[in-house]
Amino acid sequence: MIYFDMVYWIFHYVNWENGRKTPSEMRKMEVFMKSKNGWILTVMLLSGIVLGGFIGMLTSGVSGLGWLGYGQSFGLESPIVLNLGLLVLTFGLTIHISIASIIGVVLAILIYRKM
Repeated sequence: MIYFDMVYWIFHYVNWENGRKTPSEMRKMEVFMKSKNGWILTVMLLSGIVLGGFIGMLTSGVSGLGWLGYGQSFGLESPIVLNLGLLVLTFGLTIHISIASIIGVVLAILIYRKM
């Protein structure tokens, strides 16, 4: 967001110095400023998952908020090891989904839509 604000103000400063903007330049700038980036959504979703999981882990011991930590883990219990002699590869994936992480994802999507 800071990058877009910086580009916006630089664009306005340059055009203020050089005169008025044409309507096509104004439309191009509006499209550029309003376009949403998929990477921003990805980062926001990951941060919602991580922060929600962290909050769920912290509140699991609290009597009134213990339900936030309730969830399910799935994935590989023990990692798969591929020994190629020269190179040893270890594959493993475990995902823990909790109520708090689901709430974090929903909040991240809502914040992204308001941007």
